[in-house]
Amino acid sequence: MKFALWGLNHQNAPVDLRERLAFDPSGVERFLDNWPGRFPDTEAVLVSTCNRTELYLGSPGDTLPDPGDIFDYIAAEKGDAALSGDLPQALVYAEGAEAAEHLFAVASSLESMVLGEPQILSQIKDSYLNAAEHQTTGVVTHSAFQRCLAAAKRVAVQTGLFRHRVSIPSVAVSDFALELFDSLADKTTLVLGAGEMAAETLRYLADGGVKKIVVANRTRSRAEELAGDFGAEVIDWEDRFAALDRADLVVAACAVTEPILSRADIQTRLAARRGRPLFLLDLAVPRNFDAAIAQLENVYVYCLDDLNAACERNRKSRSAELPKAKKIVHAEAVDFWRDLRLRESSDLISRLRTQWHETKESELTRLFNKCQDLSEQQRQEIQIAFGRFVNKALHAPIASLRDEIDTRPSTLLEAFVRLFRLK
Repeated sequence: MKFALWGLNHQNAPVDLRERLAFDPSGVERFLDNWPGRFPDTEAVLVSTCNRTELYLGSPGDTLPDPGDIFDYIAAEKGDAALSGDLPQALVYAEGAEAAEHLFAVASSLESMVLGEPQILSQIKDSYLNAAEHQTTGVVTHSAFQRCLAAAKRVAVQTGLFRHRVSIPSVAVSDFALELFDSLADKTTLVLGAGEMAAETLRYLADGGVKKIVVANRTRSRAEELAGDFGAEVIDWEDRFAALDRADLVVAACAVTEPILSRADIQTRLAARRGRPLFLLDLAVPRNFDAAIAQLENVYVYCLDDLNAACERNRKSRSAELPKAKKIVHAEAVDFWRDLRLRESSDLISRLRTQWHETKESELTRLFNKCQDLSEQQRQEIQIAFGRFVNKALHAPIASLRDEIDTRPSTLLEAFVRLFRLK
């Protein structure tokens, strides 16, 4: 069996590259819809968030698609032919227990910009369920993602990483917005978007006592649903430009491929603002705000990559719990991979025994047909001798296989398949 990943994230790729590889919800749907036609024998789960794009692969066999074919497929799905040549240097590859340990660490928020934020686990769950609905999962990915949920639960219960709720919006607002404004209680916040990140922003603002919150979303009904939970005002998406006149803080978290606010959009509203500072917080990848906006006077723009220093401070404050969490994740990954290999070896051992016993029966039939004068007792003795021979002949290789799986991942399973020509 094979389990592997190709991916990049905020730790190893700049935001412009993450933007090129990010999949919006409809893009994920197309990616999964088309996958079985291109790779019918390979399981796939695509995780695409604001900070990472990772493709997890599984196979009940001993091979995975050629990396070049994977890169070509991703480039074609993104409509970016140049990606095919850029991905070999950009994407990180891992397989086996290493790939499992990475997945478990991601689900446990050990790889998040904000250590201990809970959103990533729900994103991992949603990614797996989406893949399952598109029938791109199987025994390997099912086992991996079920085990990663168990690992994340152990980290949450057995460590203090999640003791105090934190999130990217909470770090962004507390470490950046409050450097510009003494308080947000009397300020107006405009939230653009109505997804999970926008909901987390509203939750943090409401808990912090912010009273004036305005929500705009391309689908107004979704904005109304979200705003109703927090007593926020709702405006039409087209009115977001006029709302800039009264906004002090604008938070954007929309899944779009093009900026929703340009420099010109902001510049035309500056006169009405009469010099009041405007804080723009971009929590999306691809970015929601045109980078050129930052050139305007009294306008302050921050994106996810600007949060690294603040997130590092958060990580250090929780670092005492990190070794314990990593130990849990490592143990879960090792156990997962061992269980998966044992499962595979048990299947191979069963097929090997069946193959040899079928050969034994065939040879006994041939022998008894030639030796018609054998007594029933002699036939039984010969049958017992053949059976003991098969069991003794298989004992050493089967014991070696089990011992090897117990101690470390190895290529012995593949060697068994080739040596005994097991399909």
